[in-house]
Amino acid sequence: MTTPKTPLGEHLAAVVRKRLGSLRENADSVLSTDSVDAVHDVRVASRRLRAFLDVFRPAMDPSVHTAAKKALRKLSRAMGPLRDADVLALAVAEHGARAGSDLDKASVDLIRVHLHGLREEARESGRKKLRKIDLRDVEDAIRAALDSALSHLPEDPLGTSLFALSLLSPFVVKMQDAAEHAASERAEDLHELRIRAKRVRYAVELLQPCLGEAYRALHEQIQAVQETLG
Repeated sequence: MTTPKTPLGEHLAAVVRKRLGSLRENADSVLSTDSVDAVHDVRVASRRLRAFLDVFRPAMDPSVHTAAKKALRKLSRAMGPLRDADVLALAVAEHGARAGSDLDKASVDLIRVHLHGLREEARESGRKKLRKIDLRDVEDAIRAALDSALSHLPEDPLGTSLFALSLLSPFVVKMQDAAEHAASERAEDLHELRIRAKRVRYAVELLQPCLGEAYRALHEQIQAVQETLG
């Protein structure tokens, strides 16, 4: 692997290694247990690694970026239906806790039984797809993308700061555009703003060494936006 030569490079290498470790650990747990948390954590690790690919795409060789993106997409497709079933089950459980009448409670119980069957199907299908994915290939593709990014990072402090701003700016602009549309308070526009805010947060976290003292305040502001949107 390319040796990081800057604080940004060291941070980036550490973050990617951490996410790959989480991906491996939780993918193994999905195959051996019925853990809802493991399914969630696989999706989170995959999403964070996709964020790395999206943010640092300008610093990567196109073929390397494409290969890494494709490898992660397979994981997302394998886990997607199972995670969706878990989210639905959680929503139904929360609704059930608020159910007042016996009819409401009976309806929720019926939905729970149906969802349990769907989750079992999704779990078996997800495991089957996951077993077909060689995680070593996924890890190799991500490491190649990391090597490519590290090899293209500027080494001088000013160049690194300017480069970091150029990576962050497109995500901020898209969030601003989404915020303008969200003024209408339509559900789909608010959802889009939430997605854009999340992507800005991921980008800020990846670029933390370049933001200095401004990082904490910026990160807290973005989190506040996400919490407001729910």
